[in-house]
Amino acid sequence: MTKSEKACRAIRAARNESEVIAAVREYVDSLDRSDLARLPAEILAMGLAPAEELVQSALQALHGGMAGAGEDSKADILSEATLVFTTAARRLAVLARDSA
Repeated sequence: MTKSEKACRAIRAARNESEVIAAVREYVDSLDRSDLARLPAEILAMGLAPAEELVQSALQALHGGMAGAGEDSKADILSEATLVFTTAARRLAVLARDSA
């Protein structure tokens, strides 16, 4: 199981916003330095912004990075990270809807 698959599984099982964010942070923390260097700097600089804002900002940065990555090795980690953050955004939307 890849790091991104493990993170997505934890995100889907999350029962609240803090568990979603914890799973995302655990994923980012699990990446090695070379993968971290390939991610947009905005992702690593994000602090304690509200969860939905954090995830949406990360997705925007990742999509921007994907556009410039082309076919190089950077595209793989950007693709995996995009999957993790997209899963987080969807889970946060479900949790928000269920609590309304």
